[in-house]
Amino acid sequence: MNLLVLFVALFAMGCERGGPTSEDPLQIGTETLQFKMLQRTTTTVPGVMGRISLKLGDVETARGAEDVEVIDHKDGAAVASARLMGTGAVLSFEIDKTPYTLQLVEYDASHILSDTATFTLRLDR
Repeated sequence: MNLLVLFVALFAMGCERGGPTSEDPLQIGTETLQFKMLQRTTTTVPGVMGRISLKLGDVETARGAEDVEVIDHKDGAAVASARLMGTGAVLSFEIDKTPYTLQLVEYDASHILSDTATFTLRLDR
């Protein structure tokens, strides 16, 4: 019971300090974020307060990442998409008038059913 009270108190304190809300601007800093994802999945991009997801289709040895789609969680809309991205390919988009660049760094299609693609996301100010 004491643990529950402590948790509720800490949660309330965090809310009072004005933690991130869906109306806050995206804050990834000036650094480039890098993340890896499995083919045929949708992943919330780390470091952007749950605002952006990336949907990825197949990853193929000779082609790269297929059916890449950037989704804005505010309205669920796709803000950018590419049928095919090879290594080094970029996809530029804006969310709330803030420009971003997504780049395919590398892909690994050597695993059956668990191929991966590594992307970077950069805030372009």
